[in-house]
Amino acid sequence: MENDYNLFKNFYDNLYKNILDGYYKDIDNSLHYNEIRKYLNFIILGIIPAIGIFLILFKRIYLIFIIVFIIFYLFAIYKYTMINYKDQKKKYINKIKYNILDDMITLISGNDTSSILPNSRISLDSFNRCDFFNLEKLFYDGKNYIQTSINNNSIVIGDIELYILQNKYKEEYFYQGDKMFLKSYISFNKKDVFNGIYIGAFSTKKNDSAIQIIPHSFKKNLSNKINNYYKFYDKEIFLENPEFTKKYDVYTNDEIKSRILLNLSMMENINSLDNIIDNNKYIFFKNDSRFSVFIEGYTIEEMLNKNIDSDRNNEVKNIYNLYIEIMKLFQIIQILNQ
Repeated sequence: MENDYNLFKNFYDNLYKNILDGYYKDIDNSLHYNEIRKYLNFIILGIIPAIGIFLILFKRIYLIFIIVFIIFYLFAIYKYTMINYKDQKKKYINKIKYNILDDMITLISGNDTSSILPNSRISLDSFNRCDFFNLEKLFYDGKNYIQTSINNNSIVIGDIELYILQNKYKEEYFYQGDKMFLKSYISFNKKDVFNGIYIGAFSTKKNDSAIQIIPHSFKKNLSNKINNYYKFYDKEIFLENPEFTKKYDVYTNDEIKSRILLNLSMMENINSLDNIIDNNKYIFFKNDSRFSVFIEGYTIEEMLNKNIDSDRNNEVKNIYNLYIEIMKLFQIIQILNQ
């Protein structure tokens, strides 16, 4: 691991730092923050003693109100300019985050035609292929849609959020004069059902069945109330690998064909995924040769916010961490295709 970091640091020192300097230089050139702040400070701080001298010389008391108004007006301009600057800087930093993400994906995949759409989500068609989450009962949202490929395998990655809106009925009594009235209203509380990342790719293995591989703890904790948020295939199968069966429950529409895919080697591969990312994983194989993986509590958004900042503190280490986090997603695809 240390050797990997040293190799990445050489890449950073010899090439990538110059690219990053160009990204951040665009911020400085576009916003001119220091110049704006310097001139506004000069105007505001310079005008206050000038006003004091003016009042002493001319002693026009009624002008105080006009001058106070001017001071507040200038202060308001100053505050607005600073707030606007911060908003603009945030947008530029966000753009840099996605530039770096794109660079890391290109570095890992060797594909320089990847597409990243921060405000787009995985299509409902792709999402429904897993045939597990009941979108008649759940609301679905997402962001950070990524489309790329590696070794001619088309890959889709994106953050997803599934939630319900709980109705809450409230009643309040209030008085108008000596009369009491009843006011009733309904509020909606958003409750997450699943928040994480989606990975979709083509499988190199022949498969003629639909398989759901669900964390063992998942269904055990389901209550009857929320069980209808999910769809399970009719046949639950029990496999020969004790470690695997301790971690996962398996549902399928064809037991015999599912056992062909879920042989001992595949089960060992799935067990090893915990060595890469320890979060709960939901794995789905479809008979159209695609598979998808849902990883709970693990998102592109969190990776970017955790590792990229405007101060560039520990930059090489943070970008290396982002590189490793993205690499893990590609490793999962590779392992499931072994």
